Amino acid sequence: MSFNEQLQINYNHEIFLFTCCLLSMLSYPIFAQRPNVTPVTPTSASLFKSLDFSMSMTSGVPNISIPLYSIDVGGLEIPIDLSYQAGGIKINERSGRYGLGWSLSCDLQITRSINGIDDFGPGGYFNNNLITGFLGYTYPGYPLPPHDNTTAGHLNAYKIGTGQVDGQPDRFAYKLANKSGAFYFLKNGPSYRIVPVPFSNIKIVFDNGQFVITDTDGTTYYYGQQGAVDESYLTTMGKEISKGNVVTWKCLRITAPNGADDVYFTYETEDPQQVISYSDRFDLFTNDDPCQVRPYYTAISPDVTVHTTLPALLNNIPFYKLSTPKYRSVTAGTALNSKDSFHILYWNGMNVLSKKALVDQDNSSVTMSGLVKGLSIKDITFRGGKVAFSGTSEKLSSLSIYDETQTLVRSVGLYHSHVDEDNVRTNYLDSVHIGLGSNVEKYAFLYNSKMSFGGHLKGNDSWGYRNNNTVNAIWGHNQNTIPFTLTQRDRFYYDTDPFSGCTQFYPDVEFGFGNDDYMVDYPDEQAMLQGVLKRIIYPTGGFVDFAFEANKYLETFNGNLHASDLPLLGGGLRVKSISYFNPENTVPETQRIFKYGELEDGTGIAKLKPKFVEEPYKYYFAPEKEKSSVYYLRAPFTDPILYPLGCLNRNCLEVITIEDKTTFHPSSSLNYWSADGPPVYYTAVTEYKHDYGRQSGKTVHKFFSPDDFYVGGPQAHFMTERVIEGTNIPRLKAEGLYGAEKMVEQYSYNLSTKKYLLKNRKSFTYTPYVQNEQVRVVYAYQKVAYQVVEGNYSGGEQELYNHALGFAGSSAPSEEFTSGDYGVPVLKLLLQTEKEEVLDEISNLTIEKEYEYASLPYISPTTITTKNSKGLL
Repeated sequence: MSFNEQLQINYNHEIFLFTCCLLSMLSYPIFAQRPNVTPVTPTSASLFKSLDFSMSMTSGVPNISIPLYSIDVGGLEIPIDLSYQAGGIKINERSGRYGLGWSLSCDLQITRSINGIDDFGPGGYFNNNLITGFLGYTYPGYPLPPHDNTTAGHLNAYKIGTGQVDGQPDRFAYKLANKSGAFYFLKNGPSYRIVPVPFSNIKIVFDNGQFVITDTDGTTYYYGQQGAVDESYLTTMGKEISKGNVVTWKCLRITAPNGADDVYFTYETEDPQQVISYSDRFDLFTNDDPCQVRPYYTAISPDVTVHTTLPALLNNIPFYKLSTPKYRSVTAGTALNSKDSFHILYWNGMNVLSKKALVDQDNSSVTMSGLVKGLSIKDITFRGGKVAFSGTSEKLSSLSIYDETQTLVRSVGLYHSHVDEDNVRTNYLDSVHIGLGSNVEKYAFLYNSKMSFGGHLKGNDSWGYRNNNTVNAIWGHNQNTIPFTLTQRDRFYYDTDPFSGCTQFYPDVEFGFGNDDYMVDYPDEQAMLQGVLKRIIYPTGGFVDFAFEANKYLETFNGNLHASDLPLLGGGLRVKSISYFNPENTVPETQRIFKYGELEDGTGIAKLKPKFVEEPYKYYFAPEKEKSSVYYLRAPFTDPILYPLGCLNRNCLEVITIEDKTTFHPSSSLNYWSADGPPVYYTAVTEYKHDYGRQSGKTVHKFFSPDDFYVGGPQAHFMTERVIEGTNIPRLKAEGLYGAEKMVEQYSYNLSTKKYLLKNRKSFTYTPYVQNEQVRVVYAYQKVAYQVVEGNYSGGEQELYNHALGFAGSSAPSEEFTSGDYGVPVLKLLLQTEKEEVLDEISNLTIEKEYEYASLPYISPTTITTKNSKGLL
């Protein structure tokens, strides 16, 4: 077997998992924060990641596979391969039991990303019968403002915006023996159907907690067991739990296409894990009209200067009576050393902005998940044998393959090393031994600078990868990850004395906060390479080397005379070259070198990317901002005659003052990955081939841009929208638009003329098949928070948002929630034409194929018409 045959290399996102936040009615206003994350086990995450990279060359990421064994029974083939995902390692990634970056192809499962709240929980998307299929921007749709301005419509916005009801469908990613994809629930009131994305003709059924998928060839997969979840029996139920929610359904049984053969999977429990994450932020409060706030406490007020901590200050002075601007700085570190502080700014009249800083340590910057309870595959049993997996939940040590007589016929040993840091262990797969007795083949793996990854690190680029600012979280409190941000206010009030007509302010005051290092979240190629596979050594002594480099994309720089598109580093890695060596040679037998971009300029398309800011002598990625308002309310001190039942709604509440709150997050707080696409997408890749150091040919691959097929009409701009405008809610997008091959050209190289000669060209066209109904997504972002800070209020929080009522002496804000809905198209790109041109010195031959689909929604072609340049069919 040649080196090229022993190594299977195929070219091939990571989903951030979001949940809604709840309105807080604390003395310190906290709301509209970043959605939380529901993590999965490291092993599930590794497999989930490899599924999202099954994308040919458009990502520049090779999916490297080592075949171990293949189960073949009843027309069903289940390959058991070790696969490595080489697109880079994010700082919070943990090594699964196969080693960092490795996954096992037979670990079949369904894994979900929770958007909003658990679809199957109370108020979840699955149980929200107001949701119907999306048929375009025609109403009635979901009853929400501004299209439904009734009290009921505003109540719906309140329930969704405060996380009581879910309007966002969870995304489910599935892995079959020979394919993978994703699906959503498409709701129509109390009924639903499950739609694969990209669309396919597999059949998916959900029944009492179990998923059943029937492939187009008749193979049936059973994921999870029916019935309510009992965490004492996760192994028999085949389900993994995170934060009390099922996040993974393991495959328990497969029925082969012949209907007679079954393959069974059993599992064992893993040690529960807790996921830790760190997030910096600034909360800025401003009040453009504080004239009704009296007394008004500034940074130099004696009642303020006497305190050193925010809790002590708030025990004596209400938050809203502290002068603005004021801001909270949250710099994450470990639970014991996070640095949270509160600053009250003061303009002293000499163009110097001083501030009062108070300690405010509540560790809100450190997020610790509930326990993640995972499962490890233990046995696969089938007619004719069994595969047994041995080891611990931390690492797999061996596979044993038995025949029908329980005789051991093959053994696979996995050998790991590890790097420990701050009680976090990262396992690396060093070698795999395949065989029995003296007949053993050994594969060895080498890596770039083995490092520890996981929940003990802080500081990364905008895409989540290591950079120059990555440190152990023990020292995280010394570094805020938000670039310095300059803010200007039209007025800075230093007093609200009514006798002065509330005119005691300074105009046009400028101030700022953040890290002076503007490149704090910029990518670093050398840092991204750490821990990544660089060499595979084969049983023969030959080896293959991988060279990687950072992704690049174009960004517009506005010069003095004209704008220019210049390359910037993007998150993640792409392959630069793959070199195959014989044991006795120092020169590669074969070398493949990859050049990216239409002009081989090294750049691709970043459909989703951080906001780019260009200023004199510097550029950086802008922090993400969320804006909202806090209404401070006064209730009457209960008068038993006027209010015999107390103050129960906002009719009896008076608005004292309003503060605007702006929260700043690092650019990395958002996810810049498409659901089925890489962070940077390449529409052209040229592969140069060298044999024994000499050029021998090249292949030019060209791909369609997703923009060429987007069928959303007025929704087309959503392709580049990371969050819904005016909110912090991620936008779900259509899948199936990436990776469509446009053209492949193969060239030979003439050594005498030193020129490339075109030998073969294939070109393709596609037509999108789009289902009429889309998956409806409903959202509501809380723009206003109410806090009753004076008097006696005995009503509930919901009554504060009763749209039918105003406040005593004033009207309520016209928009308390930014709400709406949209559709996620369900589509598939269908191959329409295929043209091949064969060129040689004597004659040229053209072969054309046309594909017809007369039985949609069945997406297999019903007719294929073939003809060549000689007219032959």
